[in-house]
Amino acid sequence: LSVEEYAPALEEISQKLLDKKNFFGPIDMVYPVIKIMKINPNFKNLLTMSYKIGQGVMVQDFFKELVKFPLLEQIITICPVPDRDINDLLENTREALIMNLTKLEFDAKLLHFYSALSIQCFINEYIFERSECAKELILEIETKIEKNLGVGKQPLTREIFALASFKALYTFSWITEISAHESLNEILNLQVFSVNKQKRIRESVPKLQKISNQVSLAVQSQYEENPYPRWMYTQLKDKPISLGAFIQLTNLRTFEHETLNCESPNILIAGCGTGQHAIQVASLFRNSCILAVDISTNSLAYAKSKAEELGIESIEFMQADILSLSELGQRFDLIECSGVLHHMESPMAGWERLKDLLKPGGLMKVGLYSTFARKHIRKLREEITKLKVGVDAESLRSFRQTIMKSSISHRAKLHSVMDLYSLSEFRDLLFHVKEHQFSIPQIKECLVNLDLSFCGFDNEIVIRKFKKKFECPNDLYDMDKWNALEKENTDLFANMYQFWCQKTI
Repeated sequence: LSVEEYAPALEEISQKLLDKKNFFGPIDMVYPVIKIMKINPNFKNLLTMSYKIGQGVMVQDFFKELVKFPLLEQIITICPVPDRDINDLLENTREALIMNLTKLEFDAKLLHFYSALSIQCFINEYIFERSECAKELILEIETKIEKNLGVGKQPLTREIFALASFKALYTFSWITEISAHESLNEILNLQVFSVNKQKRIRESVPKLQKISNQVSLAVQSQYEENPYPRWMYTQLKDKPISLGAFIQLTNLRTFEHETLNCESPNILIAGCGTGQHAIQVASLFRNSCILAVDISTNSLAYAKSKAEELGIESIEFMQADILSLSELGQRFDLIECSGVLHHMESPMAGWERLKDLLKPGGLMKVGLYSTFARKHIRKLREEITKLKVGVDAESLRSFRQTIMKSSISHRAKLHSVMDLYSLSEFRDLLFHVKEHQFSIPQIKECLVNLDLSFCGFDNEIVIRKFKKKFECPNDLYDMDKWNALEKENTDLFANMYQFWCQKTI
């Protein structure tokens, strides 16, 4: 977004777009929203004030200013906010609220913001830094509420929000005993009722076969502890299209085959995680029948819960290791496997299993990490190994703070990356139990060995950059030219190589 001067209308337009929830993906909206807020001189002043609460800035005065920014309140209920300044603002706000809980005047506006902040903290899995004093106060509030409920006395709404901003409400055994004020409905639904629903769904998720591969078991353990990715809303298409129309729209180079003309495509999402992409695919392809598999039942429970919430009925969810998918006895018109193969013991073995499940002429979308683009990640992983950083929540938060406060280039490179702003995504980014990286020549060799034909990359931004250098339409499918471009622009595939290929036999 190339906007340099503040215009209130931009905030109003952003609010209306965000109100549409699943009209845009949060990742498409959050960076423009950050820019719009940060060119507002009043918001800049608020950021400055947040560092001086109690040190020249009166707490109540700060909160009077804070509640004047509905766009901030709105965006923090939708997704993590990948910005260091806003991260610090929210951390300082949470700290100020808990420290002054009994002193502040909580009107409806401030309570509403406290609710939004509690939602943000749950979304980012409580990744914010916390002081020892705040930890002690939370324990005091928890003890007080439990004691008061024992004698029939209900907690204050602000006390529930205080707890919810530091710890998920479903973890408190007494939470079902509170008489919810209307202002608590949203946070209780998110942090209690939805979580309990997912626990019930988890027990009903079908399992293909017992997982036995040791790397697969380690990956499963990670994603059971930290289901990935965290999301609240996603972009849904209002007019589904056919597979053939999709190929034309995305300018994929394919050879004619009856598989591509099917009107009811049978689709496999291999490694669906928490279901965001599977749900997007269901909204994209007309009359599709989708099998979405993942190694983590907690991720699948979230995925199925969100599909039900959005009224998506064309997806079947199943726990399975890609290595066991031959047991399905099915073949698919289209397979998508993004960000999964590079976490397997042998990516090529997994890729070959998927190819065997693809019908002749069928399409496959693959996402793999780039060796060039993850140079800084390799440096950080080396540091993590040397420092012996653990993967418990406190260790992750502590190491994240090291990165947040660092100006060293390979660390600072992460400051505006979404993965730095939620616990599960941070763990996935830097602490994954298994990671392989690829170059375009390696991918080209894999495609040849698998008898798969390269159909094109799937990223509008990188395609636009490519076209600035290579003008011939057929160049888009020349992997050697893509390799040359990436060597000149090593961050070109920072979000992975995402590409399509077609089964030739």
